Amino acid sequence: MTQAGQDVYLLARGDRLVDLRQNGIRLQNMLTGQQENVLVNLVERLAPQDAYDLVIVVMGKHQVPAVLPVLAANTATSSVVLIGHNAAGPPEITAALGNERPLLGFYGAGGTIREGVVYYGDGVGKRKGSLTFGELSEQSTPRLEAICAVFQSAGIPVVSCANKDAWLKTHAALILPIAGALYLAGGDILHLADDRAAQVWMARRNMTIVYCQCPILG
Repeated sequence: MTQAGQDVYLLARGDRLVDLRQNGIRLQNMLTGQQENVLVNLVERLAPQDAYDLVIVVMGKHQVPAVLPVLAANTATSSVVLIGHNAAGPPEITAALGNERPLLGFYGAGGTIREGVVYYGDGVGKRKGSLTFGELSEQSTPRLEAICAVFQSAGIPVVSCANKDAWLKTHAALILPIAGALYLAGGDILHLADDRAAQVWMARRNMTIVYCQCPILG
């Protein structure tokens, strides 16, 4: 988004902040090996009076409760999008931020940080990962359209979703059996491809869980 000309500030703390100040964001595509180094504006905290057009929270579900009080105190920012897995739904988020400020999102990418370098995979094969957004009101709004346009301007495919909560629940129902099968295969996707028993285990649990989730979709 920085490279697309957006005015971006990245919040970092501790050793990660020191590394980013010295080296910028060091990226390496796990599939292609392409390396990049991106310099961004850095901040150490989100103060209650800090006003941004949008705060983007890209964290694991287990990390979100720790940042909700900070987001709640920052009433100067009216839009907060939380991107990531969340099968539990928005009650915890709305209890802290209300019903109007937050949006939910998910990005089809993943990665890890090793020795300060972000190793990432963006999409599957040659298909670039897409980002989906949704309002808690399940309505398309000018705000949602504006946020989608910002990401699209950075070359990120975006899809709006009418019921993002149901989308996230159904996605979890699909992903959990796949993750379990990979665990049984020792984390080796090639081994899983050759293990029919693990594939059958995965398929049966996908069918069972997705069937149970269908009522959520109405």
